[in-house]
Amino acid sequence: MVSLGANPRPTHAERVTPAESVWPAWSLDQPETLARYLLPSEVTKRLPIPGPGSGSPISRVKAVYEALLRVDGTSVRYAFEKDVVIDGSQVVRTPAEVLVFPGNGTCLDLALVLAAALHAAQLPVAVVVLDDGSEQARRHALVAVHVGTECPTWWSNHSKETVVWTEPPPGLREELADSFDGPGDVLLIDPNGVSVDLGTSPAVGLDASFADAVSHGADYFGSWQWLVGVVPGSSVEPFHPADAPSNDPLAVPYLDPQSANGPLEYLRPEYRAIPFQGRNERTILEDLAEDALTLSQTRVAIVHGAGGSGKTRLALEVADRLRREGWYAGVLPQGARDVEWLAQVVTPLCLVVDYAEGRLGKPDAPGDVRRLLGALRARRPGLPVLLILTARTVTGGWVEELHNELQNQRQFAVETRVPLPNKHPDSGDLYKRTVLTLNPDTAAASLPAVGPSWTTLDYILLGWLAANTTSELPARKADLYDSALAHEAKYWVSVYRGLGYELDDQGNRQEIEPDRPRLRLAAAALTLAQAEPDVVDEILATLPSLKTKERERALIERTLLQCLANSEIVAVRPDPIGDHLVLTDLTNTPNSAAFAALTAPEAVWTRALSTINRAGQNDHSHATAVIGQMLTSHPDRWPAALDLALLQGGPVSEAIESHVHSMAPVLPLDHLSEAIPFTELITSPLGLHVDQARLASARQTDQPPHVLAALLQRVAERHRLLGDPAGALAAIEEAVTLRRELAATAPAVYTADLAMSLNNLSNRQVESGFDAGQTREPWLDAITAMPSPAAAAELQIQLAKRLATPEPQACVELLTQAATVLDAVDVLAADRTTQIVTLRARAMLRRVAIRTLDEGDQSLIETLPMWATRPVPEECLSLVNALNDAASPVDYLHALTEHADLLTDTNLEDWLSVIVALHPGQPGTTNTRHFAADIRSRGMNTVLTEVTDLSQRLDLLAAWITTRTWAESQRYLEQHAQALHHPTTRTLLAGIDHPNASGHAAILELADDLGIPAAYQITTDLDHADEAALAAIDQGRLNHLTAILTVSPLIHSQRATAALAYAVHLMAIDDNHAALKILEAIRSEADQTTRHSHAIHLKRLAKHHPNLTGLSQAREILEPNSDPQNQG
Repeated sequence: MVSLGANPRPTHAERVTPAESVWPAWSLDQPETLARYLLPSEVTKRLPIPGPGSGSPISRVKAVYEALLRVDGTSVRYAFEKDVVIDGSQVVRTPAEVLVFPGNGTCLDLALVLAAALHAAQLPVAVVVLDDGSEQARRHALVAVHVGTECPTWWSNHSKETVVWTEPPPGLREELADSFDGPGDVLLIDPNGVSVDLGTSPAVGLDASFADAVSHGADYFGSWQWLVGVVPGSSVEPFHPADAPSNDPLAVPYLDPQSANGPLEYLRPEYRAIPFQGRNERTILEDLAEDALTLSQTRVAIVHGAGGSGKTRLALEVADRLRREGWYAGVLPQGARDVEWLAQVVTPLCLVVDYAEGRLGKPDAPGDVRRLLGALRARRPGLPVLLILTARTVTGGWVEELHNELQNQRQFAVETRVPLPNKHPDSGDLYKRTVLTLNPDTAAASLPAVGPSWTTLDYILLGWLAANTTSELPARKADLYDSALAHEAKYWVSVYRGLGYELDDQGNRQEIEPDRPRLRLAAAALTLAQAEPDVVDEILATLPSLKTKERERALIERTLLQCLANSEIVAVRPDPIGDHLVLTDLTNTPNSAAFAALTAPEAVWTRALSTINRAGQNDHSHATAVIGQMLTSHPDRWPAALDLALLQGGPVSEAIESHVHSMAPVLPLDHLSEAIPFTELITSPLGLHVDQARLASARQTDQPPHVLAALLQRVAERHRLLGDPAGALAAIEEAVTLRRELAATAPAVYTADLAMSLNNLSNRQVESGFDAGQTREPWLDAITAMPSPAAAAELQIQLAKRLATPEPQACVELLTQAATVLDAVDVLAADRTTQIVTLRARAMLRRVAIRTLDEGDQSLIETLPMWATRPVPEECLSLVNALNDAASPVDYLHALTEHADLLTDTNLEDWLSVIVALHPGQPGTTNTRHFAADIRSRGMNTVLTEVTDLSQRLDLLAAWITTRTWAESQRYLEQHAQALHHPTTRTLLAGIDHPNASGHAAILELADDLGIPAAYQITTDLDHADEAALAAIDQGRLNHLTAILTVSPLIHSQRATAALAYAVHLMAIDDNHAALKILEAIRSEADQTTRHSHAIHLKRLAKHHPNLTGLSQAREILEPNSDPQNQG
């Protein structure tokens, strides 16, 4: 394939079904489509709908209204229209969004749901839209329902199609009732009445009785202007939104504190046991929400800080406030289901994702965050989103992964990072508030002197202890956590006692006392494994102390499920306390066997790794040592460890690094190196250490220079990313030295590598303060040392490319020098190395030259050869490639026809000269020149006519040789005898690669002499074939004989003639050895008469071919010592 430059790869957007395509916004320009939003079947899933026999029409209307007024005991909340008008169209909520998740609706949303419910009750309905006539053009939707005994014809004229009222029908005015019990059969109901006020909506008529809603509707009709009315027809095809999930995809921000199990769970942020202590970061997040709402944007807030700093509580507080203001706000649970449904939610979204750094997943196995971003991408543009991500760090690679995912999904989102200090700015006040909240009758004890690493959570824990004990408060964080765990363990024991009991001899219930160390160890094990509820027993069964104690294990399982499972996983929370429990109880020497057994399964090992890495916040060295031992025990699991290090950093990075520096590293350094990206992330030091270790190993084992040079190149880049210019410069200088030596011996292989290293060396020199002359010296030295002019020219071009912007004149001079050298090379006559280097250099020079020309420097056109600067149209390349690949006249015809104008273009020869210089020896170029010259000489029509004729003859042959039987073949030949006998056709037939081609060529050979019927008779008549073969031998027509053997059954028969004919055929093709072996067999097996007869036929053959090799010997074999005069 000829190519003069790479085209950009086409990009393919992910296949996403946008909400707009299945549930579009409504435009007043297409009023009839309003009927397609009525989904009676969806509404009846959530509302009790009275049937026709359950009362009068007006009583059924009232029943529907009152059912909608309290959906499952709650009320729909009114949402003001301004938030959902986009580009002049009204975005419509689905019934599920209005009635269930989150339960909000505008007047139009409410009208559509009410109309659908009345339609399901088999009542005639219409949706009416009015305008207040002001400059603001405020609109309001009402529901009209006919409650008479029979629906009049003016209502819809009994049409099955949707009817649009562009003005109020006269019957509507005449029959409109101004109250539900007044005269008239038409009620206009204000749907706002079924909703309640959010406190932020400037709306009237909310939370109204049925009577008031009817009165309000009549008032609107009397004072507002008519826009449109829509009566749904029975044949209307509704829109089909995605099915609503059975459960809310989002968890509510706050839970009832009374549902908390145990003291530690009670203090978790979702129970808000302690009133929120105001802080400035809340103001920042609320301002982001306001921006998202007013600017119709997606805002991403990354709230980051140490474990216990208050990230989750802050996010929940903001989400709860927004939820009360009408946002669909909540927490995305771990392993969230039905997140894709959020794509069609119209209500502003506030989504909290806790532990975001561990919930991205990978592109091929997306985690919660990636799935959520995919759902948000499918939402309609312009709908506001506030995405709050909480994380312990933003220094790991997870933030870059987040940015990449947003970019890959082509999502525009404004990111804001909100850092939290370890402790609340008013931590003293928070401590006092905690004490007074938990025990109002207790005076808060004085705060002990605590360390700087204490967190917001630690002050709450301290207040909790002060409210529940009179003992001296701990001043060390470890003692604080031990005290908290001791209180929590008392709760576990009490639950265990309540669940486990025995009956004594009198039948009295006796509580079973738990083994407290085993109970605590079990809690640590579940926390380490981040166990889901359905695998708790499996995890506990791996503990040696519980493996065979099934009853005790079952009691512990029930206890800890009750005490710890009020979330997606069963673990001691808050995390800092759970982490402390793991490190102190599970990773010490007495429990090393338990730890090893727990982490034997790879899935548990991976989760445990994350837990230990997180626990390093408060005991870094201990966590690093534990992870190091985990890697020693399971070195094959390093990819999971590296993934965690890349995303989050922490002790896992140091543990991997420790293995790298060990005397006998168990981790695969080469694979590690390839897996660590060249980015300015927390893993940059790890990448450097890995590549330095590989380099040291390569030196010790005397690896070849090209291996050392490649490693030095990587080490140099790692130094650069760490901000170490001196280290980067030293490594790349050594790499250049090695690659200069390699390029001197094998320029075709190593020149490109040398150029890359020289370019990197120049960059490092600039960063180290070298001037332009100093950065050019290594290039010039390397150019001088190259073994051939072409190789030197390749480096000159690379240097020119580097100098194009800072020194354009030097760039031109270098390109000119290189072009002079390269233009003089006869590529096809050169050795292979020179060919590779020259063509590669020419292509490079052309790229640099054309880019320089594009930037405005036209002087190169005068100084460089045409192949370096002359553009070649894509059509010309297409023609050359087509003629390169042409395998038949049909291919040639297509190529010439598609490029007819190009073949007569006066610039064609110049373009072909460029292609020949860059891609010599291509048959397509030669063919193009041949056809162009032929067309200039004889004209396009003549050439195309000839090619067309060849194509038609090939079609004719294809049809003939693919006939199914010899009889069909004969009929086809008789019908097209003149064309198939034509010399051109026969020449084409000889070149066809098909199993039937040789047989049909033989038929033509035979038909020339015998005629068509006799030729085909040979294919089926063995006697005829026998006679024809002997006649061909007697007449010396060896081609004729070959044709007979090709198509007749003779060769496969047992006739004596067959062996003789085949032997003669073999002599004709100079395979005398095989021929004589056949004749030897005839002599030993045939009778005297047969041998004599065969000898006579050979004597006759000799008259025509006296010099046929082997013929005399053949006759001697058949008739030894025969009369010489009879030998012809």
